[in-house]
Amino acid sequence: MATIAIVGGGFCGIEVARHLKGHDVTLFDRKDYFEYTPSTHKMLANNSYEKKIHIPYSKFKVKLVKEEVKSITANSVVTENDSYGFDYLVLCSGSSTEKPAHENVYTLKNGEDAKAISKALESAEEVTIVGGGFTGVEIAGELATKTKKRVRLLNGSARLMDRANKEVGERAADFLHKNGVQILFNKKVDHAGE
Repeated sequence: MATIAIVGGGFCGIEVARHLKGHDVTLFDRKDYFEYTPSTHKMLANNSYEKKIHIPYSKFKVKLVKEEVKSITANSVVTENDSYGFDYLVLCSGSSTEKPAHENVYTLKNGEDAKAISKALESAEEVTIVGGGFTGVEIAGELATKTKKRVRLLNGSARLMDRANKEVGERAADFLHKNGVQILFNKKVDHAGE
């Protein structure tokens, strides 16, 4: 039986592991759970929502190596503590984004980011969200309906959720307005100050 190594346990890695069920699969990830990232915005107002979006890798019937991958050779994955041979390798390591340099500016990519934002929100009275795409609109809606924060949404174009049809963006804007969100269209951020 072939040995398969999957580096990264996000959507791609888990989908590959699911299709290879019954094979000798080793999954490499720094955490021991799959995270349904499209719902991380719900953790901003409710940290316990984490339980609904985390699925232990053990449910996927794979061998898990919970270590950072240091290097990959032609036939092995190398971690800090060991080297693991493979016949086939699937790289699903995802992407990364730069963290903002300013201490009061946050990005939301995963549950750890959501926890940090949630903690910062405890003392915040006002929140400015940059970007009126799907994530920005979801965050604005979550905060407007589940907290008492003043919410402002800055968007670089003339309508929300440019990738969706115009009616969807208009409905989102109407919903946010009705829930007290101030939306500023055609606004781009040059830099973040105090």
